[in-house]
Amino acid sequence: MLDFSSASFTKMDHVGVEDAAVTLDGLLLDGETIRYAYKGARNWVVFTDRRLIVITVQGMSGKRRDYTTLPYASTHAASVETTGGFDVDAKMDLWFADLGFAMLGGLAAPCRIRLEFAPGIDVRELERFVVGKML
Repeated sequence: MLDFSSASFTKMDHVGVEDAAVTLDGLLLDGETIRYAYKGARNWVVFTDRRLIVITVQGMSGKRRDYTTLPYASTHAASVETTGGFDVDAKMDLWFADLGFAMLGGLAAPCRIRLEFAPGIDVRELERFVVGKML
């Protein structure tokens, strides 16, 4: 399962929808479509029209993978951080509630996932998509 205490994905770059579909073979729901897909050195983040899927590659060979589904309904906040322009070293933080993993004083606290993108990714479009699913 995704480690919510250190869920950070660095230098995520755009991946074609077809490549993501192959990686998610058999996991998509009927009628579910991939909207955006990003891949880092080993891990993937896929935004579908229904949920966010985080694929964490494990082990030395990379054959073992964890697929974690994060519903947009549990997304409580989204934040974008840039270094002056929206296409250079952009970061996006997403906070998910009701997961019960991060504990704050014995109470479940929102879990944060940080996505750091390679140059050229339009995080404004991605944030509009996520916020549209949240609200």
